[in-house]
Amino acid sequence: MANNANNSNPSLSLKQPPAAKDSAEEEQQLEDMLARLDEVHLQLRQLRSALPRMLEPLTVKQPSPQAAFAAFMQSVNNTNKEVANFQEAYYSLITDGLFQRARPGQKSPRSLKQWRATEHPDWADPDKKRRRVV
Repeated sequence: MANNANNSNPSLSLKQPPAAKDSAEEEQQLEDMLARLDEVHLQLRQLRSALPRMLEPLTVKQPSPQAAFAAFMQSVNNTNKEVANFQEAYYSLITDGLFQRARPGQKSPRSLKQWRATEHPDWADPDKKRRRVV
């Protein structure tokens, strides 16, 4: 009966994460989160050239105005899909709690080493096999 009383309280019915996680499992989860964050960052970098790619059909001589409009609309649709894919990936990071997990480390910034791109020249390489692990 005491067990039922605990179950009636909504705050007690929530599942709590286990206090003592296996360190290998936790490390794998962190690596998976970093890989997802890396993928989203690479998508964001590719969006930097979205506007020039979207306007590129207007710079090329087309056989007719209808062909120019069709090429432009195709590039707009492609760019729209890229932005939607980025938004979906970014919001999935938020809903999965990736940024919430990083918040405790931000409370003591002195314990974190500042990241420098010069120390990792291949940081934006999408092929993980070619990346050097330092």
